[in-house]
Amino acid sequence: MLALWRVRALRLPCVRRPCPRCDGPADFNCSERFRVNANGGRLDVWLIYLCVACGYRWNHRVHRRVLPADIDVVGFETNDPALVRTHAIAGPAPFSVLGDPAEGIEFAVDPLLVVRLDRVLAQGLAISRSTVGRLGVSRKDLARPVRSGQVVRFRSRLSMGVG
Repeated sequence: MLALWRVRALRLPCVRRPCPRCDGPADFNCSERFRVNANGGRLDVWLIYLCVACGYRWNHRVHRRVLPADIDVVGFETNDPALVRTHAIAGPAPFSVLGDPAEGIEFAVDPLLVVRLDRVLAQGLAISRSTVGRLGVSRKDLARPVRSGQVVRFRSRLSMGVG
């Protein structure tokens, strides 16, 4: 019998990129706000990210020179959360795992979340990642991001396989 585990991001993923103020790579959090600019009857839209360390603003381009009729202008101007999630950059973020262990586990993963299988299993089973590594799953599979529809089957208490 398969149990469904829901893996959800607790917040939008951050982006690691160079920060001109910090003089090196830094994490940028999504502000969950858009910037919309009109130019000659066409619109440019950006999703704003802020450097965690210094607050420097980076605008991630969403649309360039589009006609207002081609996009949801009101949604961008009101910072619609669904549009923010649609245009946010996927990456690592804190996550939660909801589900009970069973003979097998099928995953439903937040599309913005990128997290390794070993991290999800460790959190969901409440065991260390080193213990997860001894459960019979190949290191290659454990190091890959978990994806929706992926199945992990338990053959016994201490061994399982990935399908």
